[in-house]
Amino acid sequence: MTTIDTPQAFVRALKAPSDPPSHGGPHKIEISRQVWDDPSFLVPNKAEVIADWILGKFLKEKDKEIAVNPLLDLRFWTLLHDVISSTNTGGSSWTQTRPLKTWLPPLLSRVPFAPSVVALLSCLGRLDSTLRDSVVPVMFSALEILWPVSAQKMNTEAILECFGAFLMAYYEAQGADNLVRIGTLIVASYRNSMSYSSNKKKIYSVFLRTYLPYWLKLHVLSNSETALSDIIYDAGIETLFNLDILRRIRDSKAENELLESIAPVLRSNAEVHSVLPRLFASYIESLKKHRGALVSQSSSQIPGSANAEIQTQGMQFLAGCLSLLDLHEHSAKTWSARVALVKVVDKENLFDRGNPEAAMVFDSVIRHALESLDIRTAINVLADYGIECLSTLARIDYDMVVPLVPQVLPKLLLISQMPVHTSYLDFLDVVLAYHNKTRTVNTYIEGLLNALSTIDTASLKGSPIEFYQSALSSPLFNATHFQRLSKALQAFLSGSQISALAQVTFGFLKQNWEKFDVEDDTEERSPKRRKTLNMGSTGLSESQRDCSAAVFSLSSHLAMTVFSSLPLHVVTKELREKLRSLLNDIRKFAARVVKKAMKPLTRSDQTSWPNSIVSAASLRLWYALDVSGNVTPAPFEDEKLYKRALKASKDEHMLPELLLELLKRLVRIIMSIGVADNPHSVSGLQAETLLLQVLHSAQFWELHKLRSMSLPYLDAFLSTKFAVVFLQHVEQTVSTVDDISMTDSAVEAIGAYRLLSILPLEYLSRTNRADFARRALALDRHISSSAMTPISKSEHLTVLRTFLSRVEQFCDALKHLMTSATSPTSIKQTLQTATGSVIESIFLYVLGIPFPSDIDISPAKLSRNYNIPLATGYWI
Repeated sequence: MTTIDTPQAFVRALKAPSDPPSHGGPHKIEISRQVWDDPSFLVPNKAEVIADWILGKFLKEKDKEIAVNPLLDLRFWTLLHDVISSTNTGGSSWTQTRPLKTWLPPLLSRVPFAPSVVALLSCLGRLDSTLRDSVVPVMFSALEILWPVSAQKMNTEAILECFGAFLMAYYEAQGADNLVRIGTLIVASYRNSMSYSSNKKKIYSVFLRTYLPYWLKLHVLSNSETALSDIIYDAGIETLFNLDILRRIRDSKAENELLESIAPVLRSNAEVHSVLPRLFASYIESLKKHRGALVSQSSSQIPGSANAEIQTQGMQFLAGCLSLLDLHEHSAKTWSARVALVKVVDKENLFDRGNPEAAMVFDSVIRHALESLDIRTAINVLADYGIECLSTLARIDYDMVVPLVPQVLPKLLLISQMPVHTSYLDFLDVVLAYHNKTRTVNTYIEGLLNALSTIDTASLKGSPIEFYQSALSSPLFNATHFQRLSKALQAFLSGSQISALAQVTFGFLKQNWEKFDVEDDTEERSPKRRKTLNMGSTGLSESQRDCSAAVFSLSSHLAMTVFSSLPLHVVTKELREKLRSLLNDIRKFAARVVKKAMKPLTRSDQTSWPNSIVSAASLRLWYALDVSGNVTPAPFEDEKLYKRALKASKDEHMLPELLLELLKRLVRIIMSIGVADNPHSVSGLQAETLLLQVLHSAQFWELHKLRSMSLPYLDAFLSTKFAVVFLQHVEQTVSTVDDISMTDSAVEAIGAYRLLSILPLEYLSRTNRADFARRALALDRHISSSAMTPISKSEHLTVLRTFLSRVEQFCDALKHLMTSATSPTSIKQTLQTATGSVIESIFLYVLGIPFPSDIDISPAKLSRNYNIPLATGYWI
């Protein structure tokens, strides 16, 4: 041990002005450790003496640099923990120390601990995270014993200083987990002390001036511990919105003081915008909590007076928050905060319709929302927030939004999103729900039509084609919106409104068609006639013509929903017949438009886009009326229109939109054929039956693109599947083949010959016929010599020989057919008949004898005998 061998010498060493006490000797902390660890060295109240010295050293040297600051020296904290923990549950005889509760409180009253805690937290916030992880656990083991005792000796101002120091340290450490336990101790003490403080106004002022910025910034840290963040937030709310402060706000409008303190924080950190809605909600919650104390006794006797006062004060606070947001540039963060603030008003029912000043608070919100809809960014973020804000305002009080709907609907046409943001559909749902309740769905439809009528070339920022594509993916033309609109029409449209709505919608369609038709006529007329018509006039530009086509097509989308959703069952029989007559007129109008609009598509020198979308729109409307059930479907019997459609379909640049509508019309024709053959089998129509009807239809095979795609595909498929089979059987490179993979490929190719048995052979060139026939012969040889079962072999050979019977060049196949290795008794009758037909046709071909009338090898007979569907009207 050292030369210190008496208690007096030990105490003098600790009180010495220098450290170490003697030059070249041990430091005081080393001396203290040695004395504490030596049970034989008796010092009266040894623990109290050492703790007094350590706490005093913390206080005196708290402002030193981090490298030499005793607050960050683990030797001090380890010894302090050993000293106070050894006497925590009672006294110690070998250390000659009294119980902790006897000597520690007086010691902490004599040596203030709060300044040391403040200095410690300041150092920990600036400390490296790795070093902080190593020192904090040791410090906390001592603090959890010291802090509860010292906090009882501190006033609220001192604990607030510790709380504020923790806020700064926790923010500088970016919400480090190692500070959570220390923070939990301090925050709990602060909230308890604050609740009993009689000087809350002073605490409020100090908090605003010094610690509010850190308190706000802490709540936007992404990695801060949630539970601790919540209790820190609650502590701040109790400081800002306790009863004394709420009274002060009510009497002196002191909320401006809070908002003025928040303003500079918003300028330095945009993330803090997200705290405003939560702060607003907490303010309302505090008002409701203390409503009994805030409302005067005389006023409290008036029904609803407390709620009215809360509404008034809440809207005043909201106005201040919105003013703060208006000072900043519009961004996703400011808009997110603005929307959340308005949602608090909706949730807490703060809007008083009888207070005109309340509506004025939302004037800036409405103005900014309308402006956001004009800003078309790549992802439409601001517009999304703007429309969400309008949706919330509509739920608060629809009367605020009613005058805005005519302005909003045209703007929604220009917003293109895939998929559409839910906020737009929510807004349209709110508007539609209002019209449902007031039974004015027809007014909403007229509003949509009016929105379309505002579109012209001057109002478009891009080309009409871009506008058309954008509008189709806009919220107004979203499928979900149209589905809900259809349900609204069926459920809430009154009988007296149906006829007028149908007339208005039809009139709008005709008006737009006439506009497009006038423009289209100038294009179709001869150059001499166009010159005569255009003398003295400026003429219409191509852009205007495209714009008119786009508006007509969009209006037909809406008209299709309207006409197919009219609730005819709610009207009288007489009116129902009139409406059906009107719908028939509309269908005839659509047919006329299709016929006229498709005429220029048959000429390659005409611009196709406007006529294509007009034709597609009219076909779509026609189809919708046919399937609506409100009118009797009409057949597609116009020969001129049919020819134009077929000719137009040969255009390689045809719009997919128009091609789809033509195919839908084709399907209707096919289904009508099936229904005509068997009217009672409509409900049981199977996909296989429908496909066979399509393949039997000459109209189907007349489609130019279908043949140009299918024939090369069949040729490539057959070439790939059995090139090996073809070489081995036609060139006779081998005598027998029973390779399993070759057989599988050959069987897969049989499906192609089933299709070729249906395809009219007039569409096959002579080269195609020869190639397909040679491959069929090779397959026939392979199947005949394979190890298949007789039933499978018979089925496959029937398909091949049925195809061969429809072509002409088979002289080399005669020997093969006559010497087939298959036993006649094992072949089905159908195979014998098919083989006989092939042989008979070969003899007639070789002898040059015409087919006699009594020999029927037509596809119809083959189809009946061998159950192979063939194209009606086409055979060789």
